[in-house]
Amino acid sequence: MALALGNLGADYLELRRFDEAIESLQESLTLCREIGARSYEVWTLFSLGEAYGKLQRFEEAIAWYQQAIAVSRKIGERYEEGEALNGLGGAYHQLRQPDRAAEYWQEAAAAMRDVGAHEAAGRLEQRAMNARSRRGWRGRRRRSSS
Repeated sequence: MALALGNLGADYLELRRFDEAIESLQESLTLCREIGARSYEVWTLFSLGEAYGKLQRFEEAIAWYQQAIAVSRKIGERYEEGEALNGLGGAYHQLRQPDRAAEYWQEAAAAMRDVGAHEAAGRLEQRAMNARSRRGWRGRRRRSSS
């Protein structure tokens, strides 16, 4: 049942029916926790972060991603940890906090590298570098126009 509700939530996400996605995912999360399905719990927490991010409710997305990271670390799911760290970086990027975004993208890159996902790690490192360089460029631009 937890899997079915989670899949339904994922389908609602694809259809951009975010409120329904959140409802299904929260029900799935409750069941995952009741039966101890920790890997699926991580995926559900991550999906809730995605749903709230799509609604531009980034603070709430951050809270869900942080929970996904904590559980994935507890159970040793390094790839899922990397995915959640990537989501966390994206949320901070949307909140215009490039240094924090870059920090989480670097952590995500390390996680991906640890599991052999070198291409993903490279993209995340590039994303982190771009976030830092854009911050620096905006800072230089402001100072030079004063």
